[in-house]
Amino acid sequence: PRPPDPQTPPHRSQAMSAVENERGCIPCTNCLVTVPQDRFVAHEKFGKYVGTLKPGLNFVGVDCIGCCISLRSISSRIEQIDCQVKTKTKDHIFCTVVIAIQFSVNPQQCEAAIYSLDDVTAQIDSHVADVVRSKVPVLELDATFEAKDDLGNAVKDELTAAMAEYGFSIHHVLVTEIVLEASVMHAMNETNRQRRLRDAALMQAEAEHIRVVKAAEAEADAASLAGEGIARQRAAIVEGLRSSITTSSTRQLNSKETSELLLITQYFETMKEIGSQENSKTYFLPKHDPNDVTQQMRMGWLQAKAAIEHLKGPAQQSMPGRRASNASRSPSPHHHAQRSSPRPLTNTPHRSQPHRTSLRSQSPPMQMQSTVLAVQVPPGAGPGTVLSIQAPDGRTLQVRVPPGVNPGQVIQVQA
Repeated sequence: PRPPDPQTPPHRSQAMSAVENERGCIPCTNCLVTVPQDRFVAHEKFGKYVGTLKPGLNFVGVDCIGCCISLRSISSRIEQIDCQVKTKTKDHIFCTVVIAIQFSVNPQQCEAAIYSLDDVTAQIDSHVADVVRSKVPVLELDATFEAKDDLGNAVKDELTAAMAEYGFSIHHVLVTEIVLEASVMHAMNETNRQRRLRDAALMQAEAEHIRVVKAAEAEADAASLAGEGIARQRAAIVEGLRSSITTSSTRQLNSKETSELLLITQYFETMKEIGSQENSKTYFLPKHDPNDVTQQMRMGWLQAKAAIEHLKGPAQQSMPGRRASNASRSPSPHHHAQRSSPRPLTNTPHRSQPHRTSLRSQSPPMQMQSTVLAVQVPPGAGPGTVLSIQAPDGRTLQVRVPPGVNPGQVIQVQA
């Protein structure tokens, strides 16, 4: 066999399709020849092709030192070579296309396979490069990766037609790899990474939008259900009040009376909520109406509560006589008006500091308990007038009439 050419690429030097010279099984003569099963052996007589020997032991004639009969052989196995073609895509990206070609010698054309070509792999390389460089430049890089099968079929069709006359059959053509430069691969990976990050951001924004919308819808539904619950509660209260009043009599309540019952119930609930808060200092100034039953009930309840708290306070037990002496010296709450600037215990826009008068400077301080007083504005007094009021414990209070209150109306004062 011929030694491999050092200038030949590795995939060519190791190909088994090269033609080799054979010797007979008897030294110094080629009369008897042993043919392996995996090779085709051509029989030559004085340099002329005579025929192809069958596998096994063959007698080819009389020979003297190989001068009359010579033998040539080629492999009958299916061989594979890898062709690497460097080309450019339509979007100006250089890449290397690696194509694997599987071929073998046609048993019916052994003479052409042995005597036609000097380098089979070089011939195949040329055809593959021609097809690849005509197909890939019209495709972009992504389309090249997608069109691997089409590229392999085009190369196979070209090789089958070109190598048939030389006694070779093409079995398979496979595009095994498309190799890119490292910088190009990094750029493509970064592009795909940024695209995925953008898609993830869009999906996250959509999820956040859905979450906010659903939360708002849930809040709206909760508010609607709460409103329906309050409406049903109010309806049940009204119905309960109406039934409790009309059960023992035949009289029916009209809408005005029902509204008043509902309002007084809500008023008591509000007072309860305010009273349960720590350091609560809220004052009510109702409009005076002698015919207003609701106001009369509220005022009676407040006055009764103030009287009970006063009776329970420690001031009544410790100073029974002092309260009477102070009461004798204090002016009437309905006939004295001062021009001092005490602050009323109502929410008025005046910011003057209250003026407090001590009962006796020599007496020790005593503990007072807060009470609520109902004061009727006397005739002749108007907004801004200072009234002197005597508390149940004997103290004298200076109260300014708040704006919007006319004579005859009632104000509430915390003592």
